[in-house]
Amino acid sequence: MSKKEITQHVTAAGDELRAAADIALDDARDTQRRLRIVARETGEKVQDYIAHKKEQAHDVRVKAESTIKARPFATTAAAFLGGLLLGRLLRRD
Repeated sequence: MSKKEITQHVTAAGDELRAAADIALDDARDTQRRLRIVARETGEKVQDYIAHKKEQAHDVRVKAESTIKARPFATTAAAFLGGLLLGRLLRRD
C-alpha cells in the first residue's frame, strides 16, 4: 500500500468519524429538546394539579365551616366522640 493510499484511507476514516460525531450531536440535541418539552409539560401538569387540589381544600374548608356554624353542638359532639374513639384505638395494647 502506498503512502497516498494510506493517506486516502486515513482521510476517509476521519470523514466517517466526523459524520458519525455530527449524527451523534444531532441526536443528543434532539433528545435534549424533547426532554425540555416533556419537563415543561410535566411542570404545567403539576402546577394545574396543585391548583386543583388547593381549590378542593378550600371548598372542603368552606363546607366544614358552614356545617360547624349551622350545627355547632352536633359537630362538637362528633369531634369529641371521634377523639375518644381514636384515643381508645391507640391505647389498646
